[in-house]
Amino acid sequence: MSQTLERLKAPIPDRIWMFCVMCGAGLFVAGFAPTALVLMYLAWNRRERLVNDLRSGLTRNERYIPGLILLAPPVASLMAGGTPPLDDLLRHVAAHTHGFNYQAIYIGLDPAFPQVSMWFGFEVIAGTLKQAIGYWPAVYVLQATCYALSAWLAAAIAFRLIPVATPARTAWVAILVTALLVSGLIQRASLARPEAFLAVWAISALVLKPYQWLGLGLILMPAYWLSIIYLPAVLLLNASIRTKALIGAVLAATFLMFWASYAGQEWSNFFLLLAKWSSARLAPPGELLPIQAALFNPIFLLAIGAAIFKGRSASWDRSDLAILLVIGWFLLPGQVRYVGIIGPLLIILAARKIPLEALTPTIRALCYLLCASLLYGAAPSNKHQDLPSFSIPPGSSLLTEFDVPTYLMPSLNPGIKTTPAMDLGAVIKELQVASLALSGVGTLDCEILRKHRISHVIERSLKTHPACLQNPEFHSNWRMWHVHP
Repeated sequence: MSQTLERLKAPIPDRIWMFCVMCGAGLFVAGFAPTALVLMYLAWNRRERLVNDLRSGLTRNERYIPGLILLAPPVASLMAGGTPPLDDLLRHVAAHTHGFNYQAIYIGLDPAFPQVSMWFGFEVIAGTLKQAIGYWPAVYVLQATCYALSAWLAAAIAFRLIPVATPARTAWVAILVTALLVSGLIQRASLARPEAFLAVWAISALVLKPYQWLGLGLILMPAYWLSIIYLPAVLLLNASIRTKALIGAVLAATFLMFWASYAGQEWSNFFLLLAKWSSARLAPPGELLPIQAALFNPIFLLAIGAAIFKGRSASWDRSDLAILLVIGWFLLPGQVRYVGIIGPLLIILAARKIPLEALTPTIRALCYLLCASLLYGAAPSNKHQDLPSFSIPPGSSLLTEFDVPTYLMPSLNPGIKTTPAMDLGAVIKELQVASLALSGVGTLDCEILRKHRISHVIERSLKTHPACLQNPEFHSNWRMWHVHP
């Protein structure tokens, strides 16, 4: 035993101890703490060399560190085996298979629901991608694209806001990039909905040239039936009032002409239907939670505090006023769905003109470690292997909990119909009650299943076993039952 300890204390070649450091850190993050501690102990034997190399390494390679930090969320997703979105993107990618007509796949849907796509441009692109590379690759490509655009945007803003002459500029860039991403961008990017891409486009007005922003806007206007609400971000452009007004007018005209020609009366009726469905919902979706829930995010609180500090210590200009106006616009609905714009703009408002101090190498190294940890932890926690995966024959009718099967099952099983729909209020009350009872109290009424000719049920919360449910199939923590007539 003593000889073994003496060997552990003996000098270790440089390449071996560096390998120990890297493997130890990786294993610790992955959850293999005992093995990690042994390797870290071997590295500790050369701690003085480690400190010196960290300092010299920062001097030589520091400019690459922000880019490496941005890899933390993708690495977290890969280590989890994939972290797919759990809602709308799952249906958008497969919408072309039923001709963009949601009446064809949802049971008990409001007959007034449009028979054209209210997400036409986005669903056309997503469907084309699916046909080219397959369903799940298309989902992950869209998700990765949305994160890459968000990361680019955060980096572009950080490099523009922090002057070249700033002491420890690279460290401050990493801190600002991390703050921008965790304040809302990364959460929305993981969902990869049309609104997430529109949020990136809206904020990019701060860094793009007016004609570049206009060109992207012309592409995005047909993507989403409410894309026009992102138009006030034109105020963020570095351009004259006349140029901003002209760009806004061109985009508004493009939006109105496209949706009037494609959807006609159904587009305008959709506003009235949303109000109707909102009052009919028996449970609110997470997207419509009040914005106050997100504003308790520590990053938000720091940003608000810093903005107040700025108001006391620095002058405000027209660009600050433009940011305030855009924040105010997206605060009007009072919904958490706009956190992907409000959060980053609060961070930007706080970061402008605040004096930045020099940082020692040790402090910079700790900042990089903290940034990487925050981004790693901000990655979605859901795993691909936990999603329900069942084969259902065409012509079947499905009742699910109001959860991921609502969006996923019709996409993986063309030719089936399911309930509830993606908007709970758009479905008749009886089916809303049945779905919410599944996930809430864990009960199910067989008479409702027979009345609506439901052939299958997917759930993970039943506390009783209704007599009409037979032959369960299992995947992860989900069960699929066959309904006995």
